[in-house]
Formats: sequence, structure tokens, C-alpha cells
Amino acid sequence: MVVLSILTLIVGFHRLKKIISHLERPKIIIFAVGAAPESDRNTKRIKAKNFNGIGQGKVTFFYLRGGFDLEKLPGRHRIALYIYKLWVMRKDLKTLTDGERSILAAYSLTTNYSEKGDLKPMVDYIKGLYKRNQRNISI
Repeated sequence: MVVLSILTLIVGFHRLKKIISHLERPKIIIFAVGAAPESDRNTKRIKAKNFNGIGQGKVTFFYLRGGFDLEKLPGRHRIALYIYKLWVMRKDLKTLTDGERSILAAYSLTTNYSEKGDLKPMVDYIKGLYKRNQRNISI
């Protein structure tokens, strides 16, 4: 299932939560992609807003830094981002977070922070699951 994350809320994930609760041993991998740099703070916020009420070990989460292209954003997201930009610009520059700084910088130019190597932890995890499953299958 592909889900979209907007400001730490994973759109559509509430539907998946209902299914997870009925599965005996689910192995669900969620990855969020955003323009903000990866940080413990971002990861904790995404998990807090989405994974409450889900048992430990049912969901494995990865965050991948992507990019930003204002021209490709739908109109309502562009308006929301413009309002957010105005709010951030009112703050003292010394108090801005890395995410806020990157949004201000990216607002005027297209960025892409994705790197193939960033996928390695997630790919290694999936390969490990596959190998464990292969050992558990008896013919």
C-alpha cells in the first residue's frame, strides 16, 4: 500500500490500522518521504501522529529524504505552504529549525536530496525478512 504523508500525518493510514488489528503476525513496512532532513524529532512526530494504538513490532518505519518542486504541488498544498512560509518568516532567524530553514530555501528553487544509498537500510530489512521466510517454509 502506498500512503502519502503531509505534515507528519500519513494520509489513508487510518484504514490500514483497522486491517492491522485483525492480522495475526503482520509485517508492515511504512516509509515516509519528505523534504525535511531526517531526524529523531521528525521520526518521533510521525510515529506519534500515526502509530498510536498499534502493537509493538507490527510496523517498521523508515523515513527517506526526498525533494521539493513547488510547480508540481496541487493548488491547495501550494496555498498551505505559502501560509506556512509566511508564519516561518515571522520567527527570529536564530530560532528556526533545520526543517524550517530547508523549506524557506526550497521555496524558491527545486531540490532533490534523494540518494540511492538511503534505501539500503530498508532494502536490507526486507531482504532479512525474505531470508527468514525462506527458512520457515517447509515443502
